[in-house]
Amino acid sequence: KVEELRCKAMEVLEKAEEASDHRVMLAAIDRASKQLELLAKLMGEISDAPQINLHLRPEFVAVRTAIV
Repeated sequence: KVEELRCKAMEVLEKAEEASDHRVMLAAIDRASKQLELLAKLMGEISDAPQINLHLRPEFVAVRTAIV
């Protein structure tokens, strides 16, 4: 389904390019971009999960310094 929606958005983009309808072109590009992002999330290529970089935390630096 997601791939079908992406293909439809790309079809609209192609038709808008042919007609030089910039408003529709931008809307189609936006929609295709959102569909691509959704597809990447569903495939596990990108994640919305928070990311914690422990090596940047002052507590970790203090413990690492004490050990080294």
